[in-house]
Amino acid sequence: MRKAFLQQKAKEDVREIVFYIADNNLKAAEAFRLALEDVRLTLADLPEIGRVYDFGKRELKGLRMLPVPDFTKYLVFYVYREPEEEVEIFRVLHGARDIPALFL
Repeated sequence: MRKAFLQQKAKEDVREIVFYIADNNLKAAEAFRLALEDVRLTLADLPEIGRVYDFGKRELKGLRMLPVPDFTKYLVFYVYREPEEEVEIFRVLHGARDIPALFL
């Protein structure tokens, strides 16, 4: 079975997002956390589901993006490592941010 896991930077992103949402609505913050967990499980089953992004960085070859359901302004960036059958989630970001700059 494939594994999907968050890298440290993605964990930090999620923590910041949850705290930001919780400032206004605790239930929405929990709903975001659960929706993100659903994305993680989906990526373990269907690792090539997202749209391909190419930033030209060799270590991010095959980078993909998938929006978080019900929170579609938030985007999950990940790479599927086929031989290892692992999905590495690198970042979880709001779509309004300068995303390419955050990967340089």
